[in-house]
Amino acid sequence: AELERQLRVMAPGQALRCGYRHWIRGVYLITGVSEDDGMVRLPVRSDQSLDRLRDRLGESMSVKVDGETHTLVAGAGSLE
Repeated sequence: AELERQLRVMAPGQALRCGYRHWIRGVYLITGVSEDDGMVRLPVRSDQSLDRLRDRLGESMSVKVDGETHTLVAGAGSLE
């Protein structure tokens, strides 16, 4: 019921992308749980792609999605 409620208040495009329709009214067996460190790995393979990403994020190096702010941090490589 909760996923159906959330789908009703989403913008149509967001509802298509979120994948909730796949999970609604399903029964699932959870066989393991791992801790989420809150990090999403985003491989950037060229300097040009990194420059475009920086331009889109602006000085704050962050983006707001669904009311949550996500900030880009340096990973295995450098942002310079």
